[in-house]
Amino acid sequence: GTQKPVIAVKKGNPKGIKSIDDLLKSGVSFAIANPEAASIGKLTKKLLQKSKKWDAVRDGAKVTLATVNQLITSLQVDSVDAAIVWDALVRQNADKLEIIEVPEFNTARQETHIAVLKTCKHPAAALRFCRYLQAPEKGGKSFERYGYGSVHGDPWAEKPTLLFFSGGVNRLAIDQTVKEFEEREGVSV
Repeated sequence: GTQKPVIAVKKGNPKGIKSIDDLLKSGVSFAIANPEAASIGKLTKKLLQKSKKWDAVRDGAKVTLATVNQLITSLQVDSVDAAIVWDALVRQNADKLEIIEVPEFNTARQETHIAVLKTCKHPAAALRFCRYLQAPEKGGKSFERYGYGSVHGDPWAEKPTLLFFSGGVNRLAIDQTVKEFEEREGVSV
């Protein structure tokens, strides 16, 4: 899935926040994530440095927290009026919060990633799960339900079809690799 930074505010936007500059107004308290501890903080700093607003935002924040979840909690318990967080988390709390999109963040997107570790005890099952997560009609539905933008993967298939094109130069190596694979796995490719 994908997510992007936004300003999150309480439902109804009681402070009328519409921009980064509004965060700096008298009577508005806001929170940001530590750029050394959280990816949302690192991206916020990078984007606001481009617009030359980072120093003012860093200095004006009521609190700097280690995690994006702490930012959401601070908003929900009325510790702050606004926070810079991922849009997906605001969508997951849409009954209490709303999104304020600002130009400084419009082009930013962060993809969520999954990987299989070398130390995995069941790598084939783990890879299968990765495929399941990225399939639009399987894991993709869950990511969308929880507010993430989609990264379109291949449709789910219990046994996917792999189409491999090769020139004559690679043919001998491919034929030998297929033979070794079939012998080792006990399957026919």
